[in-house]
Amino acid sequence: MREMLERGICPRCGERMTYLEHRKVGSNTYLYAVHVKKEMKRRHVRKCYLGPESEYINVTHMHTEEGLVLRGMTSYDRALEYLKRIKDYLKTQELDEGRKKLLSQIVTELMDVAGMEGGEEGIETVTISKEELKDIIQYYDKRSTRGMTSERTKKCRDVFRKVFSPGRRILHVQEF
Repeated sequence: MREMLERGICPRCGERMTYLEHRKVGSNTYLYAVHVKKEMKRRHVRKCYLGPESEYINVTHMHTEEGLVLRGMTSYDRALEYLKRIKDYLKTQELDEGRKKLLSQIVTELMDVAGMEGGEEGIETVTISKEELKDIIQYYDKRSTRGMTSERTKKCRDVFRKVFSPGRRILHVQEF
């Protein structure tokens, strides 16, 4: 989008624009790509609406629960800002298993877009109980296994090594 505007190309219709018009209405400024064509002695002016210079005021009110502030096309990092706001919103929601799976697929695809190793095969999920997590924290903080049975100690060390060995993992703590 930015490259098109810098080259003088209208992002809406793809034609060369003569200039970019800033029109102030109330407290907001709206952008128009202006196309001027001269034929014979006549001048034809056509304008393509490009949106607000900063943010959509009325539409944003419809997305306050999600914390989204919808921006115009000259806000070049708007998609990343939307993703951050959606992430914050999803942290507050109870997701069923179907939505969790869909979210996991989307995150995997986003990791691919970011050039990070991803894919289901690239990330391992380690599931442990709250009790096992407490044991691991005790082992990690104090290197102590006092009060643990030998079986718990062995499992704690195995999980600790698995979680903190090289590679990418998601640690899932089950609540019982």
